[in-house]
Amino acid sequence: MTKRKKLKYLLEYAFVVCTYAWASILPAAWAVALGGLTGRLVYALWGRRRRIAQANLRLCFPEADERWVKRVARRSFVNFGKAMIDYGRIPRLNPRNLEKYNTIVNRRSFDNALAAGKGALLFTGHFGSWEQMGAAIRLSGYPINYLVGEQHNKRVDDFMNKIRAGAGIGLIHTGAAAKGVFRVLKANGMVALLSDQDAGADGVVVKFFGHPASTPKGPAAFVARTGAAICAGFTVRDSNRHNTLYMQDAIEPTLTGDAETDIANITQLYTDLLEKYCRQYPDHYHWMHRRFRTTHPELYEF
Repeated sequence: MTKRKKLKYLLEYAFVVCTYAWASILPAAWAVALGGLTGRLVYALWGRRRRIAQANLRLCFPEADERWVKRVARRSFVNFGKAMIDYGRIPRLNPRNLEKYNTIVNRRSFDNALAAGKGALLFTGHFGSWEQMGAAIRLSGYPINYLVGEQHNKRVDDFMNKIRAGAGIGLIHTGAAAKGVFRVLKANGMVALLSDQDAGADGVVVKFFGHPASTPKGPAAFVARTGAAICAGFTVRDSNRHNTLYMQDAIEPTLTGDAETDIANITQLYTDLLEKYCRQYPDHYHWMHRRFRTTHPELYEF
């Protein structure tokens, strides 16, 4: 690693630690509001990500005018900034104050999913305050594990995982994903994962807003092999202090026995749920990633 990169990673780590330090000290509403201001600033300064968000919105909402596209793209950055502050405040959550900051609607979806004894996969996307969602589920008494990738900046990666582990969330690293996921499902636990980014040539192509999008096969493949239940949940921000997690009833796909067909069908089912919430709350989605990089590369040729 070059000295320049080492310095960059050190400054990133210092920024994250300092940001989460003041975020944990300030009242929740103040801290989250400042996170939103930071998101607005990033929108103004990070031109490439701003253009990616706008391009995605134009593709997915062709009926919208340019003023709407820019407003929703900006709000998406604002909500992302707020979600990151929610993440930093996870250590402040406990069973006594949980309802003050989070409400879970349709908790019976967890009970129904685990009743069969085969474990459950909890799907969500880069939508709302997804990291705090997992902490709220764990503090509500449900065994939950995250499937996590590794950040390039190891100090930041370790810091983030320390927050997750401190909330009682189990961690399964992608390098040992299959073994870890099978172990948790066998013990009738839950594995939460994000499955809404471009998966390249290895993904399964499904429709997202009517357009083909390469999507990770992993969640659906685990279901096809184990018979685990699939749950989906999406967090909607009610205020700078409070989020509501809307759990959907367990997805019950009809399995054909053909692995590729089943993976495609299952992936489409939970992608449809994500689209439903993105249409209802378009500013809650993380539009700044290149969701259609494999199927529509021309979209990002700036």
